[in-house]
Amino acid sequence: MSAPACAPALPAVPKAAAERALEACEVHAAESAGVLDELDRANALFGIGDAIARPLLAWCEEYAPRGGALRVLDAGCGCGGLLLRLAEAFEKTGLACEWIGLDPNPHAIERAHARAKARGAANVRFVCGTLADLPDGCADFAVSTFVLHHLDARELSPWLRHLRRVASSGALLLDFRRGASPLLRAAWQGALLAAGFSRDLRADGVASLRSAWTEDELCTAASAAGWHPRLERVQGLCCRLRGRW
Repeated sequence: MSAPACAPALPAVPKAAAERALEACEVHAAESAGVLDELDRANALFGIGDAIARPLLAWCEEYAPRGGALRVLDAGCGCGGLLLRLAEAFEKTGLACEWIGLDPNPHAIERAHARAKARGAANVRFVCGTLADLPDGCADFAVSTFVLHHLDARELSPWLRHLRRVASSGALLLDFRRGASPLLRAAWQGALLAAGFSRDLRADGVASLRSAWTEDELCTAASAAGWHPRLERVQGLCCRLRGRW
């Protein structure tokens, strides 16, 4: 299979656009630095990176261009922990990638910049804004974790359509799924408590499960956005939505 065409350069998002995005995303605007760090620690503890890294690596190896680097976008990257872990894991494989983190929260992006600088991650950059701010085909692949449950019924399909427009070859999404058994939910809450996470984060986890989409709802929305979706359950409470085009 031929390698994807070279993606266009990603422009800086105007400050006004970033400010509008922040106003439109109350969840991100309300997150303190401590909560952002807790979310990142929870993702690392529960192996969220592995649930994305394995299938993403298989795709990237299939599409790897000769003499160039694939561009991978993390839509809703928070303070960049997952993206930086992916970059480090892929570097060990010798696969050349350029990593772009996108988030509407300027506080999260500021922390992500600092983390990337501290690690000397020259192939990672972060942009404050939303998918609507990005040009067509600016990435080869996109990933996103725990963003979908923040979107309402009017936003879900348009957001997925934007992701298809921005990522030229495919996307991998991970989120909670509504309908998981009460036993699994209780076990997860117990694991958060045992790991010493704050009451605020545990409460946010309960709210996230309640606002999550069912598997049928996600597949219907993805199909309406032009995807040919494939959905898999991950760790009981979550599902992974794949789209290739």
